[in-house]
Amino acid sequence: MESLQATPYAPIFVANVAEQTRGKELEVSCCRNSSVSLCVQMVLSLTTDPSVLTRFMSAFASNFRVVCMHCIASHIVQTLLEAALKYLRDPSAFTEAEEESAEAAQEEENCRIKEERSKNSKEKKVKDEEGALESERETGEGKAVMDALVNPHDKVTYWVLHLGRFCLANLQEFMYSPLASPVIRTLVQVLGGCNSQGLTRTRKRTDVALVDGYKNESVEAVEVPEEFGGLLKEFTIALKEQPDLLDVITTSITSLLLQTLMLVLHIKDQKALASLLKHIGKTLFARSNNEREPAPALLDTSASFMVEKVFKFSSAKSFAKIWKKYLSGQFLTMALHPVANFCVQRAIECAVTAEQFQEMYEELAPGFDDLRVHGHTTVLVCVAAACARFSTYQARFLKAIMETLHCAEPADRNVLFVPLTLHMMTYESYETMKPEMKVVYQGSLLLQNLFKFSKTKKVVDSLLSMEVNALKALSCSPSGSHVLDAFIKGPSVSDKARDKLINKLRGCFCELAMDKYGSRVLDNVWDVATLNQKIVIAEELSQKEHLLTGSAFGSFAVQKFALYHFKHRRNEWNQLQKSKKKAINIFQSILETE
Repeated sequence: MESLQATPYAPIFVANVAEQTRGKELEVSCCRNSSVSLCVQMVLSLTTDPSVLTRFMSAFASNFRVVCMHCIASHIVQTLLEAALKYLRDPSAFTEAEEESAEAAQEEENCRIKEERSKNSKEKKVKDEEGALESERETGEGKAVMDALVNPHDKVTYWVLHLGRFCLANLQEFMYSPLASPVIRTLVQVLGGCNSQGLTRTRKRTDVALVDGYKNESVEAVEVPEEFGGLLKEFTIALKEQPDLLDVITTSITSLLLQTLMLVLHIKDQKALASLLKHIGKTLFARSNNEREPAPALLDTSASFMVEKVFKFSSAKSFAKIWKKYLSGQFLTMALHPVANFCVQRAIECAVTAEQFQEMYEELAPGFDDLRVHGHTTVLVCVAAACARFSTYQARFLKAIMETLHCAEPADRNVLFVPLTLHMMTYESYETMKPEMKVVYQGSLLLQNLFKFSKTKKVVDSLLSMEVNALKALSCSPSGSHVLDAFIKGPSVSDKARDKLINKLRGCFCELAMDKYGSRVLDNVWDVATLNQKIVIAEELSQKEHLLTGSAFGSFAVQKFALYHFKHRRNEWNQLQKSKKKAINIFQSILETE
């Protein structure tokens, strides 16, 4: 779609395809051919003619149940909703086609009448209660109203509201449908004016949106008609009043709908969000008869996602109440659970004060060994990050991790702390297995956070005591390279320690420069190196310039380090390095003053 949009012929192509769908909107939308569906979605996404949108809307208005429960058409309904929001955001970007003959209009009307008669003859009887039957009758009236409206803005607004009321009337059925539930999620976003196209297509994409887009407030909020806000409140009330809210929370597809609503309210209505979070919290954190066990919902996979969102969007005051009332006293038990440990990670990340984090730490500290054995080392990573963030318990945590890996005593084992952490194994296991340099991802993250501590001498000494080959392998490792990046950029790592690393890597610079990950480490080393150290690096690289230029990553080093100037115009090269250093220092001082 992006490649088509970039061509100058895109408007002509879209207009031609849109014209071919005239009078066949329902037919092409319910076609089992996925290519046809994708083509229709592309047309609806790229068209700047509002009449194309309103044609499909009018065709769907009398067939909401059919299109929302259809394996292909339901995706087109989502695209149409997204296109509706795009139109409401900037109607001036849409221009209605001037040429629409009376003959074409009449043909369209005849096709619609024919389709409606065909539908009436084939449509099954609705087996739900009277509310669903009434909503079906209303859709027929809705089509008549849409046909009577002239202004495209009024048509689009009316259609979104009418679809919303239909979905609300059938919420109990639609929210559990794998086809209709994504439509409702998109609808809720449109009612809230949240321009997040494509983020409700799959669970994976939705979760990315939930965590990244909304929490970072990167999703654009669009001004929508007032009626949208009223209908959004009705959806909120309807979901809050579900007779079995726990089932809604623990069922993956309905849980996503509830999460989407929470996130829309986070942008549009903080007061309504607070009320919803309070109501959900009572169900989420309700404990069983055994007060010593965590709430059952905390141990459920689908509900755990909901718990994370409740943590993220609760105010500091509300989160403090949740911690005191529901989590305190159960924290270690949850951390050792295969599902609840994710809730523990989010809770640590959401800690607001140092005192609150210290309470969490005190509960978790006795179980650090068990966390490693159970493989829940990400909890330890979160603890390390919080220690760095709050500047508290840093020395205590470092000592505890060394004890967990059995390298605290005797003192001569301290030098193995970094290798043991990289593999997340004890001293005895490491001595027995002598594993190759395959870095555990969580071990890398843990060390990266440790280099943010105010006192890093033991970690630094351990890293610098590693053999050259081990450091080279670490530099060229996808996860391990980030450890060296953190070492180089560490605020508490001394210049002397960085000098030692550069000296140890002598003879390896060419290999690093030609490696995907090692080249990034070398870039960071270059940025902190003194002029004399840069000369040492450049001399080594210039001797193998022919190898570097033939390498995809090495060629970048040739350009960045200006090796040609280094070999043939040394004075200019020296001046260039000094001016770059000066510019970096000036820029850094500006950032610090701000």
